[in-house]
Amino acid sequence: MTIVARPTEVRWRLEGLGLTEQVLRDAVLAGELERVSCTPLDPLSYPGSSAWALTVRRLRESLIPRGWRPEDAHNLPLIVEPELGIAISVNAGSEATGMEDLTPTTKHQKGQLLRDQVIENRRQLNLFATDRQFIPTPQEFERLTWILLVRSTFNPRSSNEGEQVARCELSLPAQIDEGGFVSRWETRIILQPVRLDSHPAWHDGYDEEDDEVEVDVSVTPRG
Repeated sequence: MTIVARPTEVRWRLEGLGLTEQVLRDAVLAGELERVSCTPLDPLSYPGSSAWALTVRRLRESLIPRGWRPEDAHNLPLIVEPELGIAISVNAGSEATGMEDLTPTTKHQKGQLLRDQVIENRRQLNLFATDRQFIPTPQEFERLTWILLVRSTFNPRSSNEGEQVARCELSLPAQIDEGGFVSRWETRIILQPVRLDSHPAWHDGYDEEDDEVEVDVSVTPRG
């Protein structure tokens, strides 16, 4: 696994993917601002699901003018750069997200479509498995699907203020384990955390188990 964390290396790797760290962090920020706007009257799953949806939307808004296109096959939202042969999915991550010395997983089990994308990543990467120093570049593959992995935490200071921090990374999944979680990565590009310091927010401290709504189903036509 290759971990890219130094600012100059992060910039170089993202440029090779047609991206900037600012674009990715702005998308995460949009989601976090939506999260902290929620109130106790919202459904318990809403803060996380709305943050996820706004992150996807802002990422698409930023990248479509650059030649990217949205794709929603079987309701799995991606943003795709067809010439470079890459796609990005947004997912919630485990507590290790954005931390160099730990290996994160996705927070939730993944559906069949994303499983297929990871299998395709593995197939493409196996073409170069003999070179352990190889860092994949888009031009050498049909398509690689990356994940913008986000982990949001809230550190209360008072009843209505606190520090909202979202650790994030753009990582290339290489394996989904038997439980359905992405557990191994070919490349991890660690981004600077997104912080909302002293931002008024409601949060009751619970762990949002249903904080990411990702519909990924296969539909079989009637005969």
